[in-house]
Amino acid sequence: MGRGKMKRGILFIACFLLTSTGSFAGRLEDTFDKLKSSETLKRRQAARALGSLQNKKAVSEIIFALKKEITDEVKIALIDSLGILKSTAATSLLIEKAKKETDAVRICAIIALGKITDTEIIPELKKLLKDKSPQIRCYAAGALRKQENKDGLKIIIEVLKTSPEAALSAIKNLSEFSEKKAAESLIPFLKNKDTLMRLHSVWALGKTGNKTAVHPLLELLKTEKNRGILLKTIEALGKIGGEEKIASSVYPFLSHEYKSIALEAVKTLSLLENESGISYLVAGAKDEKVSREIQRLCMTSARQRAGKRTREEVIKALLGDTRWTMSWSKEEADVLIKFTSDKNEIVRTMAYAGLAGINIEKYWEIIKRGLTDKSSNLRKAIVSKIGDFKFNQGAENLKEFFPREEQELKKTILETFYKCSLKNGLQMGLSDGDFYNQLTAANYLSILGDNSGYAAVVKGLGSEDEEIRELALETSLNMKDTRIIPHLKNLQKKVKDKTLKKDIKAIIKAIKNQ
Repeated sequence: MGRGKMKRGILFIACFLLTSTGSFAGRLEDTFDKLKSSETLKRRQAARALGSLQNKKAVSEIIFALKKEITDEVKIALIDSLGILKSTAATSLLIEKAKKETDAVRICAIIALGKITDTEIIPELKKLLKDKSPQIRCYAAGALRKQENKDGLKIIIEVLKTSPEAALSAIKNLSEFSEKKAAESLIPFLKNKDTLMRLHSVWALGKTGNKTAVHPLLELLKTEKNRGILLKTIEALGKIGGEEKIASSVYPFLSHEYKSIALEAVKTLSLLENESGISYLVAGAKDEKVSREIQRLCMTSARQRAGKRTREEVIKALLGDTRWTMSWSKEEADVLIKFTSDKNEIVRTMAYAGLAGINIEKYWEIIKRGLTDKSSNLRKAIVSKIGDFKFNQGAENLKEFFPREEQELKKTILETFYKCSLKNGLQMGLSDGDFYNQLTAANYLSILGDNSGYAAVVKGLGSEDEEIRELALETSLNMKDTRIIPHLKNLQKKVKDKTLKKDIKAIIKAIKNQ
């Protein structure tokens, strides 16, 4: 089994053990017992569990088990756990395993040594730089780099020129070096015909973080057809950053047919230095070629990552796009206040609505200013928010505006009066010039237990307008006032619709039985 496949198998077992409620989930002693099992699988699971449990008490047991173990797969699991626990008590045994085992076990031991801080380790790793196996030399160099030692860089670069298998090990370990020379050595492999070589080279360049790789990676974006490599190239550019060209080159991938690539493009644009990708995320949220899901993610990411330079741009874009429903925080209130004076009606409207949504009293004083705005849509939005949040002081202020407002907005104001239980506001509606508003006010009052709209209901029952008559019937039921029964009976005789007759009869019965 190859090292890559073996590590993937071990990782799967580790993830399973972390989430399982089975025998390895908790008790350390029980796991120690499993190390003594005659079954290889159980020993391997126990070995991996001891690392996952992150308990250094396990080190001595792992060392004891490793000295006795005969199978490579269990040895690898035990060594991996020692690497996770990073105990210097394991140094001597790991050095021994790095010298005398199969290549798979030796490589695992070298990787573990790279994670442990111990002065004894560096000289031993340097000796391994002269090993006859090019793969061992590469992993020793990579482990040394983790110990802040660069002695192995030249050796890894030499291994790149040997067999493809050895070169792959070299590429993986060059990822530990941030030096320009490491990046320059990896770049030629971006044109390699072997897909695995290209994939690992892209990954390694991203991990080096060296900006020398940016231009070659951007060129690869233009020509690469393999989806996995495209995704890793976008990811690598996000890790390296540093050039304005990255954002413009990654942007087209927001509309890529494969969702995983589009998602990676969003992530990369959000990570770029100096907020250089934020404007592209905002553009992506509006781009019709981009899926709705990715559009939403673009806008969310832009909002989360925006700093001082792009914060206002992002918030304005959000305010101006009515497709998105946003909840705003008090930390964003200063920008919202600024946009309450914007020339764009939608931006102004959503800025006021956003302030209302924050629902802090000091902002309501600013929100009330919007009631004098020339836009009826804006005024309606504010009125609705006053009702939604039952801001009684705001509702009181609406009494001043009610008489001179447009008829359509008056309906919203009446609804807000009702939500805030403001009866004297609703009673203003009883004398409104529009009869439907009178009846609406009467209905809301009846729900609040006030039958002062009785006269409007009687008038409504006699109307030829079906909509008005229907509202009058609804209000009659809410009022439960026996005075209305004769008027209901008159209407019952008058109408021809049998269903309506039955409805009126039911209302009369309900009023009588109250």
